Amino acid sequence: MCSVIALGAVALGTKIVGRAVSASAAKEKGASDARYYSHLEGSAREQASLVLATAKAQTGFIAESAARETEAVRTTGRRIRGAQVAGFAASGVGGGSVTTMDVALDTLEREQVDEELIRYNANVVAWETNNQASMTAQGLILEAEGYRMAAGSARRAAKTDMWSTIIGTAADVAGTGMRMAYYA
Repeated sequence: MCSVIALGAVALGTKIVGRAVSASAAKEKGASDARYYSHLEGSAREQASLVLATAKAQTGFIAESAARETEAVRTTGRRIRGAQVAGFAASGVGGGSVTTMDVALDTLEREQVDEELIRYNANVVAWETNNQASMTAQGLILEAEGYRMAAGSARRAAKTDMWSTIIGTAADVAGTGMRMAYYA
């Protein structure tokens, strides 16, 4: 009879240790999952910041390119106007005639239209770049929030698993103890 009780006590001790290890593993898994989701959250937030910084840099490059193109249009316009004046002078048309002034004004107006188109196109491309970056960053921030919530859920699930194992073990131990006392 004594050996049956001793065997029951060993079995009960083994069950307690096994369930304690299981509870500890559940808690550690939840902590590990939470760290993983926190890492993903940080990564998504960092990506959002990089997307916005890249868009800002691209917008600067777009503005610089537009400034260079505008200056090239102005330089070309000055050359064309100079060639027109020289052409008129070579043909004997004076610089003060209505025709020369009309041609010069037309050339200047076309130059200004070209400059405005360059600025407009640059603004459209910059807006599209910033808009796309903003939408991408918003998506990444929402993704990060999802990961933050998943980390919290992992922690709560781990605590639930751990306490469920502990309470289940306590109930099993109590039931086994009562059976052992009944048969003793």
